[in-house]
Amino acid sequence: MDDHALGTAAREALLASRYIAPDHPDWDRVDTNWNLENGDKLEERLKAAAGVKTSSALYKGAGNVHLDLREGIIAIKPMEYAGRGGFDGIRGLEPTKLPAAISDEALGAAIRAAIEISRAPWKR
Repeated sequence: MDDHALGTAAREALLASRYIAPDHPDWDRVDTNWNLENGDKLEERLKAAAGVKTSSALYKGAGNVHLDLREGIIAIKPMEYAGRGGFDGIRGLEPTKLPAAISDEALGAAIRAAIEISRAPWKR
């Protein structure tokens, strides 16, 4: 996937999502379908798709980037692997903030750069 396609896919996902705060009436529905059983099933599907047998192999070199669109600003935040399939924010690293009107190619390039930060915690 090139930068333009990555940026296009990310923008489509951002525009199709919405933020639900704890005081929102739909808060109780957030993560309703998520539980350990569903998480285990998802991880099994991911391992099969990746052609690996262990969780360690699945997450080796993995990167994760959090995207947020609010009030015309896209925030891109690299996450670091915390073990057991989870990711946490990187201490001391502020998100990259870009105008929502940024081109898809530039958005994709910024996401790709954040993924590389996420994958290489030793480079920080």
